[in-house]
This record gives sequence, structure tokens and C-alpha cells, in this order.
Amino acid sequence: MKRTLKAFLLLFVFNILLIPACLILGFDDLGIPIISVFSICISLIILIIIFAAERRNAYLSKTTGQKRFARKRTVIIVCSIIALCGIGFIIASFANGYKIPQFDKYKDWAHFPGSSNPDVAIDSVAGLYVRNLAQAKGSNYWFIHFTNSDVSYYDSTNGPVSFGVIDSNCTMKVKYEKDVDAYLDDNRLIVIERLYNKEADSCDVYDALTLKKHRQKVYPITISKPYEHYPADGKPAMGYEAYKKLYGSAFYDSLKGVKELDEGGYSGSDDRGYLLFTDTAGKLYTIPNSDDHYSVTLLCENCKGYKLNKGTYSTQTNNIKMLDESIIWKNELSSGFSLGYGNPTGGGNDGFYFSYYQTWLMYYKVTIGTATTSFKAEGGDKDKPYLSFTQLNKPKTNKDVLCFAADNRLWKAYVKQ
Repeated sequence: MKRTLKAFLLLFVFNILLIPACLILGFDDLGIPIISVFSICISLIILIIIFAAERRNAYLSKTTGQKRFARKRTVIIVCSIIALCGIGFIIASFANGYKIPQFDKYKDWAHFPGSSNPDVAIDSVAGLYVRNLAQAKGSNYWFIHFTNSDVSYYDSTNGPVSFGVIDSNCTMKVKYEKDVDAYLDDNRLIVIERLYNKEADSCDVYDALTLKKHRQKVYPITISKPYEHYPADGKPAMGYEAYKKLYGSAFYDSLKGVKELDEGGYSGSDDRGYLLFTDTAGKLYTIPNSDDHYSVTLLCENCKGYKLNKGTYSTQTNNIKMLDESIIWKNELSSGFSLGYGNPTGGGNDGFYFSYYQTWLMYYKVTIGTATTSFKAEGGDKDKPYLSFTQLNKPKTNKDVLCFAADNRLWKAYVKQ
């Protein structure tokens, strides 16, 4: 053991002195922890090799009886260590979120879009992947952003995003092949072609209840005197209220922003600025010069922006209901060591992380007339399913088709005839 103790002391001193040596050599805050961890790992390997060699030499110098006793003692020590480590791991697991899984109540049910009833089918609408759905109040039409290939919230390059209007039976009524921006102003659906070299001077306007369409002119807003945070003459910036009092008018008082229909996909912020405006007469306006946007928000009280509802589509179902209480299905372990960037489960803290999160299992019942079927789907918590269902129509008989959106697709559930 003497050689092992000497090696331990030398390596301990070496690793302590390594930190000031790295500082002298100019390593940054990320480089020092990486070098230190690497050095400690190498030191532990060296200690294990020296200890093993020392114990082997001691074993070879023993008599036959002493060797037999040493082997038994080694087995007892190793088994004890394994048992203690196992108990410690179990205690640490429960302390860091592990929960005992429950038995699946309906093992024979398929996961969505499977059907427990062979007479009821659930089929997806081919070649259409939903990024977002919206609807005007009282309308039977749905405004949809979609792609023709797979969709990912964190990668907007999975095919061009198209815009269209579908009815409650998933039939496409309006479809734009070109890039457009869509806006909803009460019961007006406004679609403007996205031009990259100039501002569009007209747009398509639909009645959101009937889809009756007409063309409408879009007028530019030009600010005669944009607000200056840092005036060129070096004078102090004008106060906001003073600027509004000097340059405000009844025109700006009549304006309000029109919310854009979100394309879906990942966004780091829910704050949105208005890009389209309307007045009390229903005329439409845009701001060609982006530098004028801030000035308009000062002059127009109803043009300051809005918070985006980031939900792709919410759970709105009458014919699809959660059937039974959800259960803990399985545990997922997240563990490791993080340097410089924070750990993925505990925010920005560096170092070792060890935690569990659960996958839950939800049970659903689908009703079409008098026919029913069921399926199960995963969730991130007891009341937080991964799937959100939006029902598009209201089937009443067995001959009707239930249309709904879920899992970035449009679906049709029906009774086989």
C-alpha cells in the first residue's frame, strides 16, 4: 500500500498545482475545467494500475492457505461493494425523480393512430403536414399552414410552408402555391403575396364565414418625421408624449394592428409586432420602410404589438375523450457531466447531473354515432399529453366521418361500411 499512498499524494499535489499552471499559461474558463477533469481521470487510472500491481505482488507472496482466505475475503468485499452501490443507486434514483411504473390497463389497444375496434378506421390525409391551424369565430372553415413533407418545429426547412383554407371535412377550398402572409381581422381573412423586392400594393380579402373573395388595395404609411433616439444635431431626444402630440393625428388614432396567422414552428419569443394595419373604414396599410415601425407604435395606441399564442392547436374535441386515468408507463434517465454550457435538465448549472423524467400513457375513446373505438398515446405528465386534438366537424351518425387534426396531420375516422 505504500506505493499506492505515495502515488496518491504525488498525483494529488500535481492536480492541485495544475490549476495555477493553467492560469499562468493563459487557459480560459472553459479550458481549465476540461484539463482538470482529464487530468483527474488519468490520475485515477494510474492509481488503479499501481494498486492492482501492488495487491497482485502481495497475493503471490502468500502461502496456499493464505491465498484461499484472501480469495474468500475478496469475494465478500466485492459482493458487499456491489450491494452497497446498488442500494445507493436505488436511493439516488428515487431521490432524483424515479417513479415506479404502472401496469398498462389496456394492453391490447394500439397506440394512435391504431384502433381497438376493427370496424373503425383512422386514416391520415396523405401529403399534408399541419404546422398551424386557426379559425374565425363562427366560421366552418379552417386556415392552415402546411407542408407537403415532414414537419419539425425546430427546422423550418422541411419543405416550403404553404397556406390554404380547408372546410370541416378536410377538403382544400383555397390553396396558395406562392409565398404569402395571412392575417385575420375579425371575419376578414387577408392574404398578401410575399414580395422580396417591393411591398405588395393589393391583396386578396375573404369573408371568413363564406369565403367570398375580392381584391383590395393596400396603402403605404410614410412617416414625415421619424422618431430619433439620438438626434443628428446632438440635442436631447424628444419625449415620447411630446413626439405623439406634435406628429399625431386622427389618422393614427383610427388605426389598429391586424394579427398575422402564425406559420407555426419554433420561436424563441412570443412577442410580435404588427405588419398590417386597418382603419375604421376597413382600408389596409403597411409600412414600406422598416425604420418607420417604431414611430408608428408611438403615434398609434393600437399598433404596439401583441403576444403570440404559441400553441399549434389546442385540445378541442367532443368525439375524442380521455377514457381513463393516465398511468406512469416508463422512466427515462438523463445523466452526465456538463462543462461550460449548463446541463440539459437543470438549467445553467455546470457539473454532474442525474435525474429521471416519466413518460405517461393516456387512454382515449372515439365516438362516431353509436360506434366507438379506442387507442392510447404517450404524454409528458399526468395531464400533459404529447398529442393535441382539434376536431373539425361534428359527426352524428355511423355514416359520418370524424375529421380532426393531431400529430401535425389531418385525420379521418370512420366506420367501415
